Amino acid sequence: MIKVVDGCFAYPKSSQILDHICFELDDGKIMTILGQNGIGKTTLIKCLTGILKWTDGYTMIDEKKIHNIREINGLGYVPQAHPLSFSYTVRQIITMGRTRYVGTFSVPSAKDREAVEQAMEETGISDLADRSCNQLSGGQLQMALIARALAGNPKIMILDEPESHLDLRISFLS
Repeated sequence: MIKVVDGCFAYPKSSQILDHICFELDDGKIMTILGQNGIGKTTLIKCLTGILKWTDGYTMIDEKKIHNIREINGLGYVPQAHPLSFSYTVRQIITMGRTRYVGTFSVPSAKDREAVEQAMEETGISDLADRSCNQLSGGQLQMALIARALAGNPKIMILDEPESHLDLRISFLS
């Protein structure tokens, strides 16, 4: 399902961070990337999804070369949590996960709203639905971002430090 072939990356005016990365990940499999801070884990994820462009090599998903994250149908992506610039509610943020199902100039359907409610319930944040994301703790925001990815009913989930800010003893992961 996911394949990276000879992936290389360097930021402008810096040495190579990723050097000929190769791997394949079949349907139903889980891969974890571990390493020290600053070693390139997030850069790898951004190259894998097309957020950053490989300087050499490529990503394939379902036998198709990927150049941009918008080309990946059925992707749930959870970035590292960081404060948001706009004061969206939790429900609005999670509804953004349904974007690929909502037509241009359309509004979310009953099915979209149902998926959003289900994602909030699965992650245990239904009580936060109408709160501004700017008023959430780091862990609450992280759960909202995970719920956003789940609301899209993804075939592929890519999570960048999904456990950051979470108290795993009480999270939905237990």
